[in-house]
Amino acid sequence: MPDGYPRPRWLLFLIPPFLVYEVARYIIFFVYAPPDVQALRPVIFTVNNLFVLIAVIAMIYRYRFHATLTQRQQFKWLLWGLMVQIGMIAILQTLRLVAVRFGGEAPHTSLIGSITLTIGGLVVCISLILAITRYGLWDVDLTINRSIVATGVTIILVIVFAGMFVLSQAILQTIFGENRRDIAIGIAGIAIGGLFNPVRHRVRTFVDRRLYGFRFDLNQLERHQDKADIDNPGALTGKILGGYKLLDVIGRGGMGEVYKGVADNTYVAVKVMNTTHSLNLSSRHRFRREGKLNLDHPNIIKTLAYGEEDDIYYMIIEYINGQTLKELLIQQQKLVLSDLHPHLFDLADAIDYAHSKGFIHRDIKPSNIMFQHMGTGKPQKIMLMDFGVAKNMDDTDSLTGSAAVGTIDYMAPEQIKDAAEIDHRADLYALGVVVYELLCGTLPFKGNVAQVLFAHMNQPAPDIRQFNADLSLDVAIALQRMLQKDPDDRFQSATEFVQALLPSPAPLN
Repeated sequence: MPDGYPRPRWLLFLIPPFLVYEVARYIIFFVYAPPDVQALRPVIFTVNNLFVLIAVIAMIYRYRFHATLTQRQQFKWLLWGLMVQIGMIAILQTLRLVAVRFGGEAPHTSLIGSITLTIGGLVVCISLILAITRYGLWDVDLTINRSIVATGVTIILVIVFAGMFVLSQAILQTIFGENRRDIAIGIAGIAIGGLFNPVRHRVRTFVDRRLYGFRFDLNQLERHQDKADIDNPGALTGKILGGYKLLDVIGRGGMGEVYKGVADNTYVAVKVMNTTHSLNLSSRHRFRREGKLNLDHPNIIKTLAYGEEDDIYYMIIEYINGQTLKELLIQQQKLVLSDLHPHLFDLADAIDYAHSKGFIHRDIKPSNIMFQHMGTGKPQKIMLMDFGVAKNMDDTDSLTGSAAVGTIDYMAPEQIKDAAEIDHRADLYALGVVVYELLCGTLPFKGNVAQVLFAHMNQPAPDIRQFNADLSLDVAIALQRMLQKDPDDRFQSATEFVQALLPSPAPLN
């Protein structure tokens, strides 16, 4: 076993009889080799497979009741390798039985047997290598996902090509009275060319949702991710909405643009829904709900008004002079816990307050958290913003359907599975990722969108002290707990988590 301890314990009792059996088998076959030794082969075959079956049952037992997340990945690939080898052996035995049934020992059975056993052994070796690599296993998960998609697309298109070729050839034969294979091949090629993208999309959606259990397919997730914030004049600069004149664009996101607005020397932020989303009923519903959100907390940006003018949907938001944590990270690479800790208490209080009012943010990340400068030019007050994809825990209607909700770098495993069926602990996981990034300057899981997704689902977060040796064991333990895959294993409130980041008091002498 990976950690060196036999579980379940009864495996220890199998070692002596197994050793005795192996020694006896060697002596019978290779030392004495009696004339009727071949009659023992069915018995040997049965005992061999009995030992294999017991080993597989033991591994399944340990997988379910004893294994850690990493060990489960190790078992997963090792089990696959063993099952392939068992399948190969079963095929070999079937071929031998068929050969004996229909005319005795087939001349090619030994060759087939060698090839079969070699392939089975190679598969077991590869699965062992995958199990040993541990942290590379989730990339293999992704590779298998994409391999299944590619295989499915290939099989479907080959069938379509063959069908179109036969059909086209029959039609052309009827029309021209001769075999026009070249034209039939061209028609079949054009057909699969036109069908390639639709087929790939449907197969990928099926694999991601049905086989892997995602609420959405990976392409959807890639399209959903944030675009970079850009400060520049926008198409609506100069227009008046809600009594405020729109100035420069101060941010862009998935739902639309945010303008700086002014009226009577009072500045606000005006969030404008883009045309594409305004045509979608559920998007308008979600935008309207955010505009009417009433969360009165000193560390949550207030929504002042919501309206619609000239088919433009907008909301007026409290304007904050400051910078996001994302911008601060770009400047400083990482932040010091002692400087950050008081602000984290305020942020945790804001998150817990939103939860107490029945709202799950679902998109907590550095670009949705701001430091207000308050005229000093230095961070003075932390503010949580953008409840655009927030979920009301009392709302039984799904406004998101099968769309990806949130940002994958900060998304809890259960949110990846189904963003509509989560509770407040998904926000706590995201807060843990944010704090992890703030303290060491890097995310716990990196790579392309799909790699990060698979890591959130399965991979334990690396010890943060690998990236910041100045952090204490208390901080590392608190972050590991906050980033657990099972919500029950996390802290149950943001404040409880932030309190755990403080060093443990020294024992009294």
